[in-house]
Amino acid sequence: MENGSGARKESEEKKEVKKGKPNVLSRLFMCWVCPVLVGGNRRDVEERDLIPPPSAKYKSESLGDKFERYWLEELGLATQRGVAPSLWRALRRAFWLSYMPGALLLLGNAIPRTIQPLLFTRLLSYWSADSTMTRLEAGYWAMGMLLCNFLAMVCHHHNTLFVGRFGMKVRIACCSLLYRKLLRLNQRSLQSTAAGKLVNLMSNDVARFDYAFMFLHYFWMIPLQSAAVLYFMFRAAGWAPIVGLFSVMLLILPIQAGLTKLTAVYRRETAQRTDKRIKLMSEIINGIQVIKMYAWEVPFQKVVGSSRAHEVEALKRASFVQGTFGGFMLFTERTSLFLTVMTLVLTGSMATATTTRGKTCR
Repeated sequence: MENGSGARKESEEKKEVKKGKPNVLSRLFMCWVCPVLVGGNRRDVEERDLIPPPSAKYKSESLGDKFERYWLEELGLATQRGVAPSLWRALRRAFWLSYMPGALLLLGNAIPRTIQPLLFTRLLSYWSADSTMTRLEAGYWAMGMLLCNFLAMVCHHHNTLFVGRFGMKVRIACCSLLYRKLLRLNQRSLQSTAAGKLVNLMSNDVARFDYAFMFLHYFWMIPLQSAAVLYFMFRAAGWAPIVGLFSVMLLILPIQAGLTKLTAVYRRETAQRTDKRIKLMSEIINGIQVIKMYAWEVPFQKVVGSSRAHEVEALKRASFVQGTFGGFMLFTERTSLFLTVMTLVLTGSMATATTTRGKTCR
């Protein structure tokens, strides 16, 4: 009877999981998240509430075997050339093909965003004094704007999901390779390796892959999109938008370069202080019996608190620089528009809603 009830439970769970698989529309609009959010608001989220992932793609064993093969090839090539092995080259050879679909999603976001101001400019011309556009044509331009916004939104969210999954695959592969390396180290190498550094590598440093791959495609997409935008702006308003854009670039680029350098310095400092704190905590945990026996809790508490305070101080400086860096995004857009309108006025051109408002639509 127990075997029968157990088999019945397993079949019910399989049916429940199979029923929970989303269809095409649910995947497109990400409706499969709604039951998870609603259920999580009422009770704790359980494993049966989640959609079963494609486990074969994210298994540590398969990803580790694949990356280890390319890493050994990179070691052999680096030894032949007499140079240091590169983690980036090994990652590129191992995962470049599975990263390419993100380019299509990013293009699906960039192309509608580039076309949308042109459609908005045409829509604004409907209200001009000498317009011959009918209301039906204006409705077509408005529908085109809505469609572009919809396509850009769908591609943006799916690209974010795709990049998050891809970053998770790379993170799993790197952690698997680190773990295999640790298992092969001898006692002498283990004693010379700081445990805090290893913990920081597997918990903090590899998490940067989740963000790094989100922006790699912009290296080739930004020049193409910038050229297209400059061409359309030149056709709409002449040289004034180009003057405004390049003036802002000359003003902002040196500041952003300095902030980028400061960010790298503060992140390096934060990583060093985090390694030091984790190493200290590891040593305290290993000697916790002696600390309790001699009642040294308060002195060691002050030592840990001081180490954490130094780490938080570095984190504050890095966060301040990142916030300043992000603020320049809003400043750049509005300054560019201001310089464009000012150039139009100073050159005697007419600054109409069609030539100015269309450039701020995204």
